[in-house]
This record gives sequence, structure tokens and C-alpha cells, in this order.
Amino acid sequence: MQEIVNHYKTHDVYKLCDYLQIKVLPSNLGKSKCLLQYYKAKPIFHVHQELKHKRFYVAYLLGHFFFNFAPEQMMAFNKIKKREASIFATELLLPDYILYPHLNTIKGKSAEEIANFFDLPTLAIRIKMKSVSDKKLHFIRY
Repeated sequence: MQEIVNHYKTHDVYKLCDYLQIKVLPSNLGKSKCLLQYYKAKPIFHVHQELKHKRFYVAYLLGHFFFNFAPEQMMAFNKIKKREASIFATELLLPDYILYPHLNTIKGKSAEEIANFFDLPTLAIRIKMKSVSDKKLHFIRY
């Protein structure tokens, strides 16, 4: 993932999509949050128009795009692939060097409060809490 950020010089998911010529379309997907589709050999990301954290779901679809998706496997994602894409999205949007300067600000806050601070879903904060190797986030309330 860091190679992608270094190559394109951005964490901005919409700029990445522009560079990769991926269309991001707001859609009414019913109960689904997002969808990766190929149309005429071009990838299209559909993101539910009413989602609060659209940026996270675009990053999630980028994870599938880079690591899991094949056009002939339309939406055949299993739980492992969903987990990998969620981790990719979390690390793309909240890498350690963005998180660590804010440790004093988020100290003692719940995962939900931290998610609001970074404008991410709580899932992303829970993933990040599990991934921090030096346990600097041990102060977060559950």
C-alpha cells in the first residue's frame, strides 16, 4: 500500500481514482454500501449515495481493485478478501504517521470518538487499534 502512496504521492482516494482512471459514481445500492464493476474493461466504483464515510468505501474498493478483483469474478469477495480490503482502506486513510501526532488529542477517547475525530467509520479505528505494534493506543476506552 505504501508503494501506491509513494508512486502517486497522495492518500486522497479520489485523486488515486483519477490517476487510475476509475470512475466513482454515487448510486442507490439498496442495502449494499459499495460495488466494484467493470464496464468495457474499465473499472467503476459505485458508492451508496447516503453513506457517511464515502471516502473509506472508495479506499475499500481500491483495496479490492489492487489485490483481489478480477473482472470475470464479479463481486465474488469472501470474508478474507473483505478483511484485507478493510485493512488496506484503514492504512491508506490513517497511516501511523498521520495518527501518532494526534495521540495526546485522542487519549482516553472511545473508538467512536476517535472515528469521528478522523472522519472514519469505527471499523477503521478498531482495525488500527489491532495493528499498532507498539501498543501506543492502549489508552482507548472500549
